[in-house]
Amino acid sequence: MDNSGGHLSQASAGYREPITSRLLRISQKRMNQTIFLDEILENLECFFVGDRYAGKIELLRDNVSARQIKGRPMNSEDELDILCGIIKRTFVTKDGDSDGLALKRTVDRQQAECILDLLYEITSDLWWQRAWTFQENYKGGMKMTLLINHPLSLEPKKRNCKVFGEVYGELSIGSVDFSSEATRFCAAFRNTQNPTLGESLKLVSILNRTEKYTETLQESEPMYPAIIANVEARGATNPWDRIPIVANCSDYPVRLDVQKLEKENHSLSLSMLATCLLNGEIFYNKPSGDPGSDLSVSQFLKEYHFNKFCSPPGERSLTYNKNCRFIAVEFKEAGIQTIGHVWELGPIIQIAGLESKTRFFDVKTWECEKAYIVEHLTYLFRKLYSLSYTELAGSIKAYSKIIAKQEVICKFRVRYLSKMAIAVAKAIEEGKALRLGRLWKRKGDPNPFKAIFVWEDTSNEDAAFVFTSIHPRENDNDTDHHVTLQVDLQNIEDDVPHLYVNRWLLGMCFWEGAHLEEVVFPWPPALKHVRL
Repeated sequence: MDNSGGHLSQASAGYREPITSRLLRISQKRMNQTIFLDEILENLECFFVGDRYAGKIELLRDNVSARQIKGRPMNSEDELDILCGIIKRTFVTKDGDSDGLALKRTVDRQQAECILDLLYEITSDLWWQRAWTFQENYKGGMKMTLLINHPLSLEPKKRNCKVFGEVYGELSIGSVDFSSEATRFCAAFRNTQNPTLGESLKLVSILNRTEKYTETLQESEPMYPAIIANVEARGATNPWDRIPIVANCSDYPVRLDVQKLEKENHSLSLSMLATCLLNGEIFYNKPSGDPGSDLSVSQFLKEYHFNKFCSPPGERSLTYNKNCRFIAVEFKEAGIQTIGHVWELGPIIQIAGLESKTRFFDVKTWECEKAYIVEHLTYLFRKLYSLSYTELAGSIKAYSKIIAKQEVICKFRVRYLSKMAIAVAKAIEEGKALRLGRLWKRKGDPNPFKAIFVWEDTSNEDAAFVFTSIHPRENDNDTDHHVTLQVDLQNIEDDVPHLYVNRWLLGMCFWEGAHLEEVVFPWPPALKHVRL
């Protein structure tokens, strides 16, 4: 995917403009606003938007009861039986040896091929091939329903299946259910059937159109690289429409003016990368990450995006990861500038000896969660007082009192801190180490300790730093932002500190009254090897 435009003459003359310079120019082409068309969407059951307008529409679905789309018809009882079995999970089971998915022993090779062929034919329908319908399906979520026509002679059999709804002459299937089961079948087929080349191509095609990320991604991964890959695998009248489609699906508030970028012959693939970076997506940027060989933008994005997130206990990992983004991003010559707080880590402490009345396993309601947090944090702040870390102990004690009185958590900051409190409490329950942190200062007397992080490396007391930032969503086309990254810090005299991505941490930070620090994450070294 690319359209490098008018830079070929420069390259042929022996000059290659640095990728970072091109990213800087692309970042200047931002849109001022998004057009909202909620009036058009009211009471609609079926909705079509042309590709050229995909980036200028924010789909507001609260007032829309359903999204219904037509698919390839079912033509026989055998096909109906297969589809019924897919939805009912008749064919797939857990593989006890590998903890992956496998086809059940009752599914022979011939039946497996028939199931694969039917899924391939269903997802080869035009609806599944268009980039804008990926957006409709992804954003529609549980509201999206697939309607598949069938001969009236199959009506009694359909109703006996009890999974296809009550619409006469139509099979009604939740799109999320269909995607999940199609993804599970593809994984099971790969694991047990030794696919031929033709079958492998069908599997790729099906997954490009139905992939359910909760089935295919690790809990530590972000979703946006998979979204980009799935959108790029679909057709679009104008390839540039893929950028706003990805932005809509990823809840990116910062939008590029793709019409200007296209008109000025900018690189499409580089503009996609710029969109990700401007919206705070995190990439590995250590000097040791230089690949030493050429990369396409797609390869760079796949290999260097940060993929080691760690969600708090009880959180839906992929949803949490989606919120892990920098805020107020600007491109600079030196790298990616953002704002937040830099913490210098200090002593490692062990909090042991608590005979807990509550356990994380028993946390099922908000009342149980409150009791769990308060019990463990009370034990923690008493230990901190005994160790003379009075300011941090006081902050944790004050927070415990706030939580104890909360009936419902509404404020984003309190809600976020409660997730971090759960992580700290569970670390105490499991006897894990904790490490204290204080706001970093260039010079002068150090600040008091005002943060505490879950720390796995009990023997590692080397100097370490953490970068944190937090910002609530501002509109419907946005998401809450939060970052807790252990970083390597390069202190440049009289300049903003340069930070290098290390790993994700969980912890509680109290920064009342502290100013936000401008920092720069230097450009990943691998960028200089990107070729368009």
